[in-house]
Amino acid sequence: MDPILDAIDKALQRKGLTAAAASRLAVGNPSLIKNMRADTGTDKRYNATALQKLAAVLELEFYFGPERTQSAPAQTGGFGEPDSANPTGQREALRAGFLPIPYHRAASPQFQGTAPVALSRAWVAARDLDPEHLSFAPVLDDAMSPALRKGALALIDAGHATPDGKGIFCATDRGVLHYARLDTPAPDLLAVTQDNRPLRILRGDEQVPYRVLGKVVWVCDSAD
Repeated sequence: MDPILDAIDKALQRKGLTAAAASRLAVGNPSLIKNMRADTGTDKRYNATALQKLAAVLELEFYFGPERTQSAPAQTGGFGEPDSANPTGQREALRAGFLPIPYHRAASPQFQGTAPVALSRAWVAARDLDPEHLSFAPVLDDAMSPALRKGALALIDAGHATPDGKGIFCATDRGVLHYARLDTPAPDLLAVTQDNRPLRILRGDEQVPYRVLGKVVWVCDSAD
């Protein structure tokens, strides 16, 4: 089977989308994936721009280049996972009672592996947080400033990923990291509020490419 179509089919199943719905979200045309599947009797050729847009909708990595020997990092690895970049430092931190926290996969490829901030076990326990649900993600713009300033690191709790109108959430909007206050005023509506951006209301299928990663439970800001 074609590896590109195989990855697309698995992502459609994972997200519960039909090929037509995903195609419409990506390029406005419900026949994109259908046309990709069509047997033309020759080697398949794909439009790179359309594939990139489809990858964003399906939350797939879009990569073109030499074959890589390393697989992508886990979605939100636990604090006990080995860090190939600095395995000794991680073990020492664990022995000292600190928990190395990974970057969220959504922050790759610029941010990978273990974040440069370790949290004490006592600090995590006092806040009733599960270390296996924690990851760091960078703040890439000032859309939520001054609460989240560009350059800060936000600690994300994936165990709290249901919009409730309280606090700030980390999400991906068509694959791009994004922070906002989120609420669901109705079952088919998602209100996206950013302190320095216009209010957005996502309806129905508009919510599909918007993926909530978790709630921001702490911010590491070098400017503080």
